[in-house]
Amino acid sequence: MRAHPVRAGVYTITRLVDGIFKAPVSALMHPEGAGRIADLLGESADTIPMPVNGFLLEGPDGLSLVDVGCGTVWGDTYGSLRRALDVQGVEPGDINRIYLTHLHGDHAYGLVDGESAYFPNAEVLVPASELAFYTDAAARAHVPEGRRGAFDVAARLLATPGLRLRTIEPGNVAEELCCLALPGHTPGHSGYRIGAGDWGLLLWGDVVHAEALQPQDPALGFTFDLDPETARESRRKALALAAEEKLVISGGHIDGFRLVMRDGEGYRLVPSSFLA
Repeated sequence: MRAHPVRAGVYTITRLVDGIFKAPVSALMHPEGAGRIADLLGESADTIPMPVNGFLLEGPDGLSLVDVGCGTVWGDTYGSLRRALDVQGVEPGDINRIYLTHLHGDHAYGLVDGESAYFPNAEVLVPASELAFYTDAAARAHVPEGRRGAFDVAARLLATPGLRLRTIEPGNVAEELCCLALPGHTPGHSGYRIGAGDWGLLLWGDVVHAEALQPQDPALGFTFDLDPETARESRRKALALAAEEKLVISGGHIDGFRLVMRDGEGYRLVPSSFLA
């Protein structure tokens, strides 16, 4: 089945699902502790299912991707993004550019195919502060052992023949495509704002993992956030920006395209029919 695309500015954007990740509720964190988490969860299940997404952009400079899923590195639970591209009639060699939000494996390992680059003609653009951190041996030594996966991702990408990496800074990176710094989840974590004027689109990476919970209380985070306080600040920033400027949003773990609506002291995400 072909996915339903949306339009933003000069781009047509299609969400591509690589697989479903089931996060344990024990991964949730809140400054007020377990009581506040229980209030937000209600009678929720033991896990929080969330899609692992990438996005196909069709624009003036050809075909690009924002994030690429896991590929086959994390087993056969993932890798559906490649099949989704095939359904869209897109071959790996058709992709010109790939924009990464950050270097976690569920966003970047889809770049590799064994010992080769899966997208042979693509230039891979990664936020400069992200690559700098995850190639710094001193930084690795200060990160808990269980949180060092992105250092391994960076090393593998750099060692893969034919994989061309280039760093980018916040700001315009292509026509009507702007890199927006949203650090905290990782040091160089970023989103991409697409389009100009009213009804643009923000692909905000991993600002939100649990879309039914975190917008209600942006202080709610996940253990995946390397710097929880900075991640909370970025979450508040992205939610406020999307609500105030009426941006449609999606991200690495959002199940579709959404509008951000203010709801009391927090927000809620509602399905968007705009940009269709």
